Amino acid sequence: MNPNLPGKNEKFTNKAFFKIFDFLALWDKSSLKSRLSFTQTMVLVVSIAALLITGISLYRSDKLSYVYENHYLKTSAVATRLKLYFSNLPRQEILTVKGTEESKMAEAFGIPQLPAEDQVFVGRKKNKIYVFGRVGGEKVWRTELDPSVQLFEGIDGKSYISNSFGVFLASYDVRDVNAENFTSRPGTKKFIKSGLREGFTRYTDGKAEWIISFREIPGTNVIVFVETSLASLNAPIRKFAGLAGILALCLVGLVILLTDFILLGLLKPLREIVNAMFKISAGHYDITFNVKFDEELNFVARGLQQMAKRLQIREAELKQISANLEFVMKVTKDISLAADRDSCMQRFIKQLRDYVAFKPIMDASAVIFEVGTDAPKGVIDYVSMGSVVPEVNLLSLDAAGVDMEEIADSEPVGMLGNTVILRAFAGEKLKMILMLDGFPEETLTTTERHLMTLLAASLGHALVMFDFQEERLATVHFENELVTAQAVQTALLPSSKPLMNAELDFHYEAATRCGGDWLFFDKTPESVWLHGLVGDVTGHGVPAAIMTGVAYGSFMGAQTVMETMHATETMGETDRLEFMAAILNRAILSVGKSARLMTMCLVTLNTETGELYYASAGHTPLLWFKNKTKKISPQTSTGNPLGVSLDRSITVKKLQLEAGDLFALYTDGLLENHGPKNEMLAKRRFYEILSSGRPVTEIREQIMSEAKSIWKDEEYADDVTMLIVRWPASEEAKVVDLDPEALLPAVSQADSAPAA
Repeated sequence: MNPNLPGKNEKFTNKAFFKIFDFLALWDKSSLKSRLSFTQTMVLVVSIAALLITGISLYRSDKLSYVYENHYLKTSAVATRLKLYFSNLPRQEILTVKGTEESKMAEAFGIPQLPAEDQVFVGRKKNKIYVFGRVGGEKVWRTELDPSVQLFEGIDGKSYISNSFGVFLASYDVRDVNAENFTSRPGTKKFIKSGLREGFTRYTDGKAEWIISFREIPGTNVIVFVETSLASLNAPIRKFAGLAGILALCLVGLVILLTDFILLGLLKPLREIVNAMFKISAGHYDITFNVKFDEELNFVARGLQQMAKRLQIREAELKQISANLEFVMKVTKDISLAADRDSCMQRFIKQLRDYVAFKPIMDASAVIFEVGTDAPKGVIDYVSMGSVVPEVNLLSLDAAGVDMEEIADSEPVGMLGNTVILRAFAGEKLKMILMLDGFPEETLTTTERHLMTLLAASLGHALVMFDFQEERLATVHFENELVTAQAVQTALLPSSKPLMNAELDFHYEAATRCGGDWLFFDKTPESVWLHGLVGDVTGHGVPAAIMTGVAYGSFMGAQTVMETMHATETMGETDRLEFMAAILNRAILSVGKSARLMTMCLVTLNTETGELYYASAGHTPLLWFKNKTKKISPQTSTGNPLGVSLDRSITVKKLQLEAGDLFALYTDGLLENHGPKNEMLAKRRFYEILSSGRPVTEIREQIMSEAKSIWKDEEYADDVTMLIVRWPASEEAKVVDLDPEALLPAVSQADSAPAA
């Protein structure tokens, strides 16, 4: 034999492995695997295995219970028959036994004692078997029993009788009529050793498995043994299992036939339902069912019929909605070509009147709203206006008989009798209310309401566009006016510096295109007096610019009158400044109506003597740098801002400048404008630069350079104006380095000064 060839065990093992692999391959391709996870599969396998094991265990337990119980019943039946047999035996001898004779007789026949009344004992003497019973008192009957006689029939095997010591008495099989055969059997031998008088035992003789049940007959010293092969006991169980299997197969076949019959009855209506669903999906909604269904299928069929009808209605609605969308697109395109809002409305009404759903005699009127507001402007009747209207006739709400509470609503479309009300919105703002009289019905269908909603949205969009155009035109007009105002305000600023015995420089920058600050200075060659002014109107922009223009006009007008009347020759500088301040106060009060005020500081400098007069109307302090002390002395306000009241007067103060002194006027925007992180130009740093002793031009440049480096690209919060004058003029400026701490007293004084 070739040792390399596999043996029987190896072939069997390989075959088993191949079968396992085949099963795994089939399982891998099965649809069940795709539906079950690994955990679910393991749970299923374990559950099936547990079910099988439990079934087998229950089957075996029931089987053994049946065997033991049936065998025991047969043993009881034998015992009953034997007791009856003993009681019917003929009484061959009647013996009288006294005292010790009973025990001697019992010992002679191998029994513990002679029986009492109602008892039967079996004994043996030599090869003979005797049955004893008591007649009464000292009398005992005795009968010899033939062991070869057939006492009863066994149960597919052998039946025995034994006394309590296991001595053989009787058997169905004559060959076993001896005590040795009986006691030598494994089952009886085991029983005799145990001393039990009732129970079961099993043994195997090498060929078959046997079961023995034993029971003591009441009132005797006899135990009944019934020995039967297990195979003969299993025969009825096998027969029953076979019959049960055949019956189960018959039931399964019957269930299959009934199920198939029921399914055949259901397939036809189900096929009709499926075909109807295909028809509906293809757009054919005319379906009927002629088959008698069960209640559930009938319910499904009715549902499909109702669905088909609804889909048919919905298809018609969708077609109408599609037509409405085309109409809305046509209307939208037409009104978008209109030149203005009135032309847009005329085109819109004409399209609606030509639409088939409306009467040709339909009238229309609209409530027009102010552009940019939600206030009604008036009512226009677009039908009576005709196709071309040279002038729009705008009626008031009362004249047109329109009740806004009755027609105003948040819904785009509404009905009021035979009047359809369209409300055109721009976002949440109502732009126009269009009333269409003469509608055929008093209610709108869903499709008509959908159409009207779309038309209202289209009209609202068109009106928004026209409002945007109007606002754009207004914006352009305003921009043009703003440019003009800016040009005028720029023209009011000084164009050059006068030649004089003093250094002067200035800076003006508006926060917006038009500012609210005012800067003015003037000196004629014939006069030694330099007149200057810095003003600040509250706020900035166009209104503030208008106020500065009014102030400038009043100031120049008053100055012209004074020159014409030669008032300057007879009027001192104090009177002159008080007169100019009063004129400006009256002008600001008459135009601003106390809603806008103006702070101002008027100055007059004698360029020969250094006399300085100033009048401050609530303005920021005049900063006086004294060259002698190298400190700045802020000069506080001498009156209230202009435009508060006519009763308020402004005091004029006089200062005497010394050589090298400097004074500066500024507006609060210089120190209040801030950068991205809310940082501002510090007042101390501002004073340091003013006290540096440099030429005024360099001082102005350094102040604005540092301020703008702080402000960066942030929008200005206020206008910035500054006027710096040093007296007298020097050909070479002297740079003076100052200790910052030296300015502290001056800064403290400035902090306490009121600002505009």
